[in-house]
Amino acid sequence: MRRRVGSNLHVWWKVVGRYSNFPHPLLAGPTNHMVPDAVETQPPKSPKPRDYAVYRRLAPATIQQLVTNYQAGAPSTQLMVTYTLGKGTVLRLLREEGIQLRNQRMSPDHIEQVIQLYGHGHSLAAVGAKLGYDHGTIWQALKRAGVPRRDCHARAIQGN
Repeated sequence: MRRRVGSNLHVWWKVVGRYSNFPHPLLAGPTNHMVPDAVETQPPKSPKPRDYAVYRRLAPATIQQLVTNYQAGAPSTQLMVTYTLGKGTVLRLLREEGIQLRNQRMSPDHIEQVIQLYGHGHSLAAVGAKLGYDHGTIWQALKRAGVPRRDCHARAIQGN
């Protein structure tokens, strides 16, 4: 059976015409310009983009309140949630205000509690969730205390 050469030309033109910037041959005039009525209208503009500059979003009084809350003992993670900021932004604002950042280590009571909970078979994530720390912080505290690590099946890992 012999195929005609131009049999799929109309299909090709539909695809090319739909997904390209070529003007449609029926809409193009002798000068190859589109008919003015066929010009696509611009889509409606999206709402104003979010302003990421923290000094334009937060008033100086709000930044001062953030600093006051931190000095009163609020952790930076709580300030993140309260002011809907990232942790890096909160820490940067505090540094720019000249505030000495706290290095909040676990208290000896918390470390004892971590060792006890981990010894009873709780996972690092479960201990961290219970005490309000990240699982990595829990692991570092256990490592400093010399507690051997377990695998996910509560078996001691060789080489610790």
